[in-house]
Amino acid sequence: MDSTWLIHLLALCALSTAVPSDDKKSEKPTPKEKKLTEKATTLADRSAILAFNLYQVMAKDKSLENILVSPVVVASSLGLVSLGGKDTTASQAKALLSASKLSDDYIHSGLSELLTDVSNATARNVTWKLGSRL
Repeated sequence: MDSTWLIHLLALCALSTAVPSDDKKSEKPTPKEKKLTEKATTLADRSAILAFNLYQVMAKDKSLENILVSPVVVASSLGLVSLGGKDTTASQAKALLSASKLSDDYIHSGLSELLTDVSNATARNVTWKLGSRL
C-alpha cells in the first residue's frame, strides 16, 4: 500500500512527458533573450546581496511582519544618492552598494541598463512602474 503512491507518481510523470501539450504547439517562438552587460550584471548581483542583507537585519526585529524589499528600488535609490551626493554621502552610498572601487559612470550606466531591462514590458510580459521618494 505504501509503494502504491510511488507507482502512481511515476506513471503520472511518464504520461506527462509522453503526451504533448496543446499549449506548446500554439506558442510563438520567443526572441533571443538579451544578455546584460558586465556592468548591469555586477550591479544586479551587488543589489541582490544588499537587499538580502537588509532583509536579514530587518527580520531580526520581531515587531516587523511581511517585509518586502526590492533590490532594484534600493539600488536605484542609492545610485541616485551617489550621483547627487557630495564626497561623504556619495562614498557612503557606493559603499552600501559594495561599489566603492567602481567609477560613477560604471555604476550609473549599469543601473540604467538594469532598470531598462527590468522595466521592459514586452520582454518580461509584465508592466513595472518604479517609484520612490528620497
